[in-house]
Amino acid sequence: MQAGTKKEGKTKHERGQENNKSKKLKSECMWKIATWNVRGIQGKEDELEAEFEDIGLELLAITETKKKGEGSTRTKNDHLLIYSGVEKDRRAQSGVGCLISRRICESVYGWRNWSDRILSVEIKHLNNEIKTIIVVYGPNEDDNTETKDKFWEDLTMVTEEAKGIIIILGDYNGRVGRMDRMYKEVMGPFGETIRNNNGERLLNFCLLNNMLITNTLFEHKNIHRYTREVKSRGEKSIIDYVLLQREQRSIILDTRVRRRPDIGSDHYVVLTKLKVDTNGKIKKLESREKKIEHECIRTYRLSNKEVSELYRVATEKRFEQENNQMKDSSLENMWNDFKNIVIETAKEACGSYKKSNKKKQTAWWTKENIF
Repeated sequence: MQAGTKKEGKTKHERGQENNKSKKLKSECMWKIATWNVRGIQGKEDELEAEFEDIGLELLAITETKKKGEGSTRTKNDHLLIYSGVEKDRRAQSGVGCLISRRICESVYGWRNWSDRILSVEIKHLNNEIKTIIVVYGPNEDDNTETKDKFWEDLTMVTEEAKGIIIILGDYNGRVGRMDRMYKEVMGPFGETIRNNNGERLLNFCLLNNMLITNTLFEHKNIHRYTREVKSRGEKSIIDYVLLQREQRSIILDTRVRRRPDIGSDHYVVLTKLKVDTNGKIKKLESREKKIEHECIRTYRLSNKEVSELYRVATEKRFEQENNQMKDSSLENMWNDFKNIVIETAKEACGSYKKSNKKKQTAWWTKENIF
């Protein structure tokens, strides 16, 4: 036999390594999810479906559909479209929807049409893991304070009630600017220069609910970062985002803008890739930290005048009742009494809920971190 023609057999260890690698590749796959402001869905359904299939999406959050009413329907190619809009007797505006691939339609456990700006969908897999997808279309920057407060209160409530892994996608009409010390835990270094009021509300929402703004985590060229562009006016901004819980950071492969899909909108597709297994289960690194359940006060309810007044009256009454006792106490005891009154009356007026997270939420309103 000539030199170089002899085939050497692989050792048992090498064969085992190859088999393990092959099994790992088979067990791992990727979910592609995205959000897109389509500026009206009427007459664009076929184009939207074609782009959806071309990208290979499992799920697309659709905003500004301008589709009236609420419900669900099957598309021409048997994907599931769930939508929530204004009442049928109103002028077509806003509206949200969720287009779900026929590959995972059977996993859709249920959905709820909260409003023309918020829609939630529960996906439950064979292994009983639940994902809650929340589609949002935020108010404009120049909308009044009451409208903005209502939206963020509603979204906070929906997020509190959500089960399993929470993913929030949509057009928030908010610009979060660059990362700074206050918000470094909820965003990465790859934002933009401008921050507006809606963007600050979004950042505070993420702090409250332990969410990450995935757009800001990955370095891309500007053309793959800016989600909206009005070329005629030279305007571009980042206002469409994909949010994911901080504890799921390890499964985010990428978030970036896809510019090629075109549906007659000044917004681009914002695409996120997530690592999952063949059953659609989110893959995440095992944490050695024990999850601790924390009580969180619904502080956002203080924006309601009735709740705010109830809190003020209850706090003043408690201070009057314990005033004499506090005078005779040490400075440390006075401080502890003060904290307890503030927290207890806030719980009574606003209500609270329990949530398991590695990091405490609403840090100001906890006994350990108040002030």
